[in-house]
Amino acid sequence: HLFLPVSSVFPYFYFTTFFCFCQLCSVALSDLKINDPMTGEIRYPCLESFDPSDYMKKIASYLPDSTELYKLSDKETQINEAVLFFENYVNTLPYPKEKNCRTVVRSVDVFEVANDIYGFYFNTNKEYLGVQFDYIKSGTVHSDYEDYSPTMGFGFMVESNDVDIIDATYLLETAEDIMSYSKVISLEDAAKLIGDNLSNEVIFEVQMVELIYTTIPTRDENGYINVDNPSSKNTPSWKFTLYNPNDQLVYVCYVDAIDGNNFRYYKIFETI
Repeated sequence: HLFLPVSSVFPYFYFTTFFCFCQLCSVALSDLKINDPMTGEIRYPCLESFDPSDYMKKIASYLPDSTELYKLSDKETQINEAVLFFENYVNTLPYPKEKNCRTVVRSVDVFEVANDIYGFYFNTNKEYLGVQFDYIKSGTVHSDYEDYSPTMGFGFMVESNDVDIIDATYLLETAEDIMSYSKVISLEDAAKLIGDNLSNEVIFEVQMVELIYTTIPTRDENGYINVDNPSSKNTPSWKFTLYNPNDQLVYVCYVDAIDGNNFRYYKIFETI
């Protein structure tokens, strides 16, 4: 059994954005210039919306605990050491003073910035009291599920002792109306419930199992979200990521962790 503090209301954001513009070494090192579609002139990309993944060559992807070494602009650096530096950097920013949520790294993509110089692209997520929120990597093509509301963001590092870009830091989000539950359904029971809702004709391969928070935005009687004062209901869920060898698609399945109800799923067609 687990003890889970559950927030029933969060300010509802897809992104709380903070960019580091002190150097933006990734642009300077690569001497990156683009063709402006409006004027036809060659210029540097707009820094207020710069995403390295739009312009640079991806080399490989890793889990955050990987010990692989890559040469950044100043020295060779292990991926796991860079992850620790980045998370500490983001989560110790001076504002706000009282922090409720943390930014954590889900995975790391390595991009080629310049000849023999690489950068770490951190795919980031929101975490509350040690439990992460539902997550889907940006660029994933999946079947429509209107109540599926993930968090996603990124950071980029090209120096071992500095952060170049941060997009989506969750320090400004605050949990309210917090409820606690002394137990959730077991992993075994969750697996049986999900299996009972899937086809008996397919043997699914389990890729990942997570206990996470899922978010459903609060809507008015017309189905709209209040953009001036948004809120959302958050509940713990068991999340199973399964591979179907028959159609070669990934099925992401959920049941509520409190009572095992509310089975739902979506299919992933492509992940960039």
